[in-house]
Amino acid sequence: MTGFADPALERLWRAAHASRERRGAAGDARITVPEVTAEEAFALDGLPWPGRSMTVLAGAPFKTTLARLDAAVTAAGGDLDTILTHAVGAPPRDLPAESRAQRERRIAFGAWLADHPVVRAHQGLGDWAEHVQGVGSPGPAERALVATALEVIAGLPRSPQVARSTLAAELFDGDAHALDDPDKALGRLATTLLSWRVGNAGRSLDPIQKRQLWLGHGVEVDPLSCAVLTLGLAPAGESPLPRALRALRGQAVVLTYGQLREQPLGWPAGATIFTCENPVVVRAAELALGTLCPPLICTGGWPNAAVLALLDDLHAAGATIQHHGDQDQAGLKILEYLTERVRATPWRLEAPAGPEAQNGDDAEPVPVPEELVLGALLEDLRCGA
Repeated sequence: MTGFADPALERLWRAAHASRERRGAAGDARITVPEVTAEEAFALDGLPWPGRSMTVLAGAPFKTTLARLDAAVTAAGGDLDTILTHAVGAPPRDLPAESRAQRERRIAFGAWLADHPVVRAHQGLGDWAEHVQGVGSPGPAERALVATALEVIAGLPRSPQVARSTLAAELFDGDAHALDDPDKALGRLATTLLSWRVGNAGRSLDPIQKRQLWLGHGVEVDPLSCAVLTLGLAPAGESPLPRALRALRGQAVVLTYGQLREQPLGWPAGATIFTCENPVVVRAAELALGTLCPPLICTGGWPNAAVLALLDDLHAAGATIQHHGDQDQAGLKILEYLTERVRATPWRLEAPAGPEAQNGDDAEPVPVPEELVLGALLEDLRCGA
């Protein structure tokens, strides 16, 4: 009789394992091993199949059922589930039972969510609950996360106003970052719930809109740690910030979101503003050009709320914005975003160099980081491009 560990039976065990998972723990299912080899035919022929009268032939498919295979293994002194677990490295799952259990959990989750007092108290959250049940996320696995986020929403709006980090520390045992968005799942979900609560129906929000959303509920997102690196800005006005920027012209200056919101700056119409993606460009321009550098703003990668606040104001004043970034997929997406938001135009789009660029139109574009074109960028800035 064939031993159960015979390598020639491996395909049989794997096919049986897959059939058992599809069918579940109860009931029967067909098993097929296509085009068996001579070694497999010999091994299969060695099992004590109940009521079998035909010899297994090499080159032909071998077909049986889970019930017959179980009977053959039992007659040979083995246990089918043990053999399948050893052959595949994991016991067969009961996929039909798992599917039923998941469906039951989702139904229970949907009923719990629809009946949640915070959801019932706000039409927008009721709409969100219906949306969640339609798309399936977040679902039962995230129930604890959803419950916690709803507890946060239940305590809003706050009066007097509170910092979001303070609110998080109060609610979550000193974890001041628990409500950070987009860094923490809880922060992202809480922002989503607030958005639906005010009737935004899942609309995608930019960093400024997210801050305004929280502020509208009495929660201020830190206005100081969000900042933008600049060089050469010389706005009009006699309030402290524009005077300081004019005095510091030629030196790199970091402006916070709070400063830009609290002290609007006056910009001359028709100004040309250069933007870059990496601080290295600003530093190089500071050293090489100083006060001769035209207005230069660093997005620091994807633009944050401070960057957007500054560029929005410049765009509203009629400034022309020219943007340069790393010539990679992320850099091109930033340019696309700024083009749509503030009508930015490309500043010096480099053509890929090197042998990779000669592979035809279907070749992946070769990234060109700003560090490799600093000389050209500085020359553009020197000439005011």
